Amino acid sequence: MATITVFSKIPNDVTFSLYEHRKNISGETIQSVPTREITIKGVTNWLRENNKKFIYINEISETIVDKDIWDAIIAERGSADPLLSNGLIYSAKSTVEAKAILKDTPRGISELGTDSTLKQQNIPKQLI
Repeated sequence: MATITVFSKIPNDVTFSLYEHRKNISGETIQSVPTREITIKGVTNWLRENNKKFIYINEISETIVDKDIWDAIIAERGSADPLLSNGLIYSAKSTVEAKAILKDTPRGISELGTDSTLKQQNIPKQLI
């Protein structure tokens, strides 16, 4: 089984399911049955598992998943799902590449929580 690392910028876990679309005689989909699923860890869960402090909001989570399932999910709903199409959940070849993608993404208010700005704001050292 080939695997791929999927990264997430959102705080909560997300489960993606692959569906078998059952059709009637005229070809209309009458039922969609989930066949396989993967859960991508959110940043909050990943930080907890890796004993990191929650002040680090510019982190990404990493989840290793079956590459075939991930490719099928991207093919089925990559452009339709806002989490995938907006780059909030994505795959990368390495953590270095994933962090580069993270830096290139507009972060809005979360930019207030970078390490350097926290140090400038005299946040207590035990929280950084």
